[in-house]
Amino acid sequence: MSTQSGSTRIKFLAGVGATVVLCALASPEAQADTVLFQQWPAVSRDQADSINQSNFTSDDFTLAAAATLDKVVFEEAELGNETPASVKWYISSGLFGKNPIALGTASLTATLTSAGTSGNAFSLFTATFSLPNVSLAAGKYYLTLNNGQNVPPTGRTAGNLDYWAIHATPGDSQTFQSVQVGNNVYTQTFMNHDEDAFQIYGTAGSGGGGGGGGGKGVPEPQTLWLLAAGALLTLGLARRRWSVADYTENHS
Repeated sequence: MSTQSGSTRIKFLAGVGATVVLCALASPEAQADTVLFQQWPAVSRDQADSINQSNFTSDDFTLAAAATLDKVVFEEAELGNETPASVKWYISSGLFGKNPIALGTASLTATLTSAGTSGNAFSLFTATFSLPNVSLAAGKYYLTLNNGQNVPPTGRTAGNLDYWAIHATPGDSQTFQSVQVGNNVYTQTFMNHDEDAFQIYGTAGSGGGGGGGGGKGVPEPQTLWLLAAGALLTLGLARRRWSVADYTENHS
């Protein structure tokens, strides 16, 4: 085997090795979540916004760059020592879920932040739910919460007394409420409340172009590992070719 042939093989092996390492390092699974937007923490539970049953509360958020959203953390206020269980969520370009980009009903992971007392019946919880990798372009959007459900204390019936706790900053969160009095249902909108307390997590720089579809982001893990597998297959074929070449060279 010539020196030039050996050098070529070493360079090729180094290139393939680098490709495999880069594929592994570039996997999104290895990247930590980033806080893309936050109004945190909650500072009041006295004026929480209703997310009971048919009541909707919307608050806006802005992304400075394209991103893929995968988690929401918000402060939920509960009456009667109930524990948050689930909520319906919307990410949209309009208030109260209008023009939805993504929506769903999510189970909540809730941690008690502050228990209610006789002077303040609200208990505060930090509630977390996952998003199905919602891909968004840079811009302004709305997070809307609705139909909050909870788990009551033993021996009691759930009262659906679920609220979104507020942040200190005056702002433009809005609540749409349906109130039934007798056989009549009345609707009303409360505008320009204080901002609600929430955080949005995800991966910056990997969102879609139009606010909903997948964009030119970080490749999916399956794609990355297919690339790695292809590189290894190429290496295997190259080794076989070199073996044949060596045999021919040594026996010619």
